[in-house]
Amino acid sequence: FRRVPPPLLKFNQPHRAAPDRVMAIGTLGDIVEEMGPRVKPYLKDLFPVVIKALTDQECGVRRNAAYTVGVFAIHGKEAARPYAKPAITALSRLLELRAEHKGDDGYEACRDNACSAISKLMGQDVSLAREPKVVNLFMTGLPLLNDQEEAKEVYPRMAQLLRQGGEAMKAHHPHALFICARVFMTPDVSEDVKRGLVPIAKTLAAQIGKPGVSSVMNKLTESERATLAKVLG
Repeated sequence: FRRVPPPLLKFNQPHRAAPDRVMAIGTLGDIVEEMGPRVKPYLKDLFPVVIKALTDQECGVRRNAAYTVGVFAIHGKEAARPYAKPAITALSRLLELRAEHKGDDGYEACRDNACSAISKLMGQDVSLAREPKVVNLFMTGLPLLNDQEEAKEVYPRMAQLLRQGGEAMKAHHPHALFICARVFMTPDVSEDVKRGLVPIAKTLAAQIGKPGVSSVMNKLTESERATLAKVLG
């Protein structure tokens, strides 16, 4: 593998065309996904490159970089921890969806990949899951807007954080119930993920009380309200 990155990442140089840079970072992530834990010795050279790619002018490069950060987190484990905070700082900028980019599949998927990458970083370092700033960033990235493939990562992580408790998550209880309602009506989210959120939704409703539930209901569509009401009984 050590012979692969140098020629591949030549395509990620700033003077290369955007499709070349998109390909280079995406291919790197796909290769590491296949390598698994064997990537650990190479992260010291590769992680800084991918963090830099999170600031690329091209949305597709940023999206692939967010995906690759997540892959590095899963397979790098402890070797990825030194890069977690600079990665999260760069990922935080991808969660800010400008008004003119709402409804744009590329920008929305980039945001979703960034949220999932933060989730995967938290999954490899429990101390991050106790940091209010990181938790707040993660929650602002939900619900997913486009890339529902990330649902199996982010929604169980949200449930885990809620069970873990803490003041940071307590402030997100109403939003978390809104997220649950939205997920229940998202067809591309698996039934297993939805079932996992049912007890979470019931607990949240009990915690925020009738006024809180009513406030959440007012933000939902008619079908979402009906589904959530059915779940809550």
